[in-house]
Amino acid sequence: MPVYAVDGQSLAVNAAYQRSPVVALATDCHAGTVPRAVEAVAQFSVSDPVRVMNHHLVPAGADGVVIWLKGDKLLQGSPAAIRRTLLAPSSRTFVPVHLPCLPELDLIGLQPRIFTSRPASDRVSQSYRVAADPCSSSEMEDTLRDLPEDWGQLYAALLASSRDPQGAASRLARAADTTSLAAPFRALAWRNLAVLLLRYADFSTAERLLAAGLGVFPDYSELLYLKGLVALRQGSIQEAWTSLCNAAESTACVSVSGGWQAFGHLQWLLASMAEQAGNLEAALPYYLRAVRLTPAHQPSLLSILKRRWPAPAVAVVQPILCGVARREPQYLEAVFYFLLLHRQTDAARRLLHQAQLPEDRHQFLQSKLDQVAVAQQPGPRLQGAKAGVCLTGPFLAHSSVARINRELAAILVQDPELDLELRPHGWVSLPGAAPTQDQVVKVGLKNLVPGLDLTLRLHWPPDFSPPARGKLAVLLPWEFGGLPRRWVAEIERHVDELWVPSNFVRSVALGAGISERQIHVIPYGLDPEVFRPLGPAWRPAGCRTFIFLFVGGAIQRKGIDLLVQAYREAFAATDDVSLVVKDIGSSTFYRHASWVGRLQELARSPGYPHLVVIAEEMDDQRLAALYRGCDVLVLPYRGEGFGMPLIEAMACGKPVLTTGLGPARDFCHPDHAWFVPARVVPVADEPPPFGEMAGDYTWFEPDVGELARLLRYAYAHPGEAAARGREAASRIRASHAWPVLAPLYLERVHALIA
Repeated sequence: MPVYAVDGQSLAVNAAYQRSPVVALATDCHAGTVPRAVEAVAQFSVSDPVRVMNHHLVPAGADGVVIWLKGDKLLQGSPAAIRRTLLAPSSRTFVPVHLPCLPELDLIGLQPRIFTSRPASDRVSQSYRVAADPCSSSEMEDTLRDLPEDWGQLYAALLASSRDPQGAASRLARAADTTSLAAPFRALAWRNLAVLLLRYADFSTAERLLAAGLGVFPDYSELLYLKGLVALRQGSIQEAWTSLCNAAESTACVSVSGGWQAFGHLQWLLASMAEQAGNLEAALPYYLRAVRLTPAHQPSLLSILKRRWPAPAVAVVQPILCGVARREPQYLEAVFYFLLLHRQTDAARRLLHQAQLPEDRHQFLQSKLDQVAVAQQPGPRLQGAKAGVCLTGPFLAHSSVARINRELAAILVQDPELDLELRPHGWVSLPGAAPTQDQVVKVGLKNLVPGLDLTLRLHWPPDFSPPARGKLAVLLPWEFGGLPRRWVAEIERHVDELWVPSNFVRSVALGAGISERQIHVIPYGLDPEVFRPLGPAWRPAGCRTFIFLFVGGAIQRKGIDLLVQAYREAFAATDDVSLVVKDIGSSTFYRHASWVGRLQELARSPGYPHLVVIAEEMDDQRLAALYRGCDVLVLPYRGEGFGMPLIEAMACGKPVLTTGLGPARDFCHPDHAWFVPARVVPVADEPPPFGEMAGDYTWFEPDVGELARLLRYAYAHPGEAAARGREAASRIRASHAWPVLAPLYLERVHALIA
């Protein structure tokens, strides 16, 4: 039946298709060995494909011909894509042909593989590509030797690259310098020569070559990609990141790229680099771009499947993974188990229902699905089973909350009566060295408890919604004088116990109307093997003799503005004193309120007393060394639920100078701490967006003048400061080491699951 393409406004016929084109397949392969996607396009076959290719022959009775050579493998293409190419206004279509070179990069040539009888210009296919076998191309190489066309000369050089790499490189270099060569072939000469140089680790020559190539073809994005690979092989991470990002963002390309292979590897590289830098949130979109390819980029897919993701990420990832599993059945079971691990039972059920599997395999997977589905339903614990406990929160992040969750996981996993599952909340942000309990976290994140008896949650914002099964305890550090009324109602309705880290938070919860029976004060602890007086001490370069240290978010709630003002009042630029600010969270959860920029300006000001700002992330060992390298920790908070830097610094043998109201009074003593007088005042900022408050929305206002006086006093009495630090270490390690606190947590866990 004829088909006409008609303009909607003028009703003019833009194109007419009176009948489907008759297509011939020119191949030297045996019947049945040509891919179905190629064979399905043609109505009949002819032999001698090399002759057809070299003489541009369209067999009699055909409108077009598709060429398929012995040893070819289909990398990309479908019957529809090939038919669209046959309908395009061209007499000859060049197809990218891959030859093996590096694991992540092929050499690429162009061959005319599709001909029509229409008198029109050449074109390059972007939707159809093949891999050739260089060992079975002797006839092709003999033919190309005398072929004057650009594509033949380029492909002959590629075929010679395995046995004569120097000769092939010389031929490619001459082609790259030949201005008369058609742009696609000249650009590919630059590209393939760079790949060969990468293969033989000639990075300096590759750098010069790519710089020259980008001068000729600035829009050739794959040259940027190769430039990034060269930088990466030489360890120039920042340069590699910049080049790879530019390649990923480029929308222009003057020549043929490595197609899905190069695009997938580029996205995977960017994702891997972001993940290594501790930014999994930035890594995920790169992984997903590669997974969306057809076929899916396997390393990117496996990178997603191997980990447990927070709920917002699962919502994004789930439909994409299900699409891959349906399209590429070899991944079906891996995706199915991923869905079970994330308790996405509805999606797993749909996937299994649509899968074409042997009956015994289908029944086995159905049994696994049923086990997970039952575990999410209310009911008694199975006879003889361990009590199932789920801890939800951040684990692999640079924050006090993540550190607490890692320690809680280590406590819970050691109890032989408990089966522990960890569910991540928020993004991984731990580059480099893993925390001490990393193995515990890895195992817990992969564990799927068959039935939950208790859910523990410590994260921001808090979640008071009822779990699908079992009881709920929420760990709540809170910094202000009132609680959102909505929280109070949800706690009364859904939360079995509210665990607060200080008597200050307890008093706030009681004042908001929460029942006393629900509230339990269980402080946070410290790792006595990491935070200890003896060990390496680190003083940032350029620091003076006496060091005050601030650790925490550089925000007003932590009192950073008060400290900056008091420090200026107490000292002159000539005093032998430094203030070191170790910021936490300025690029993440405190990014909108951070004072880091203003602090860096003050640090450059010649009239301000010496100031050092540290914004980069640190692991626990490095942070402990920083505590040991200072003289006094200063934390003049306005609002604080506990104050982890206080106990960590004291455990490292340092006195603290902090606000005289609030949680610090629970564990700081006048013998080893200086207290800044403070008063309760309304918070100047708008309340958090959680609705009406139950109780007054207040915080503390430390006395800046007294803070300045105490800073000066501590500086003038270094011997007293050291003595206070020794006393602090003795007391806090005896009361707040995690091994001391572990029984308190386990006592509450067993009381809830009894």
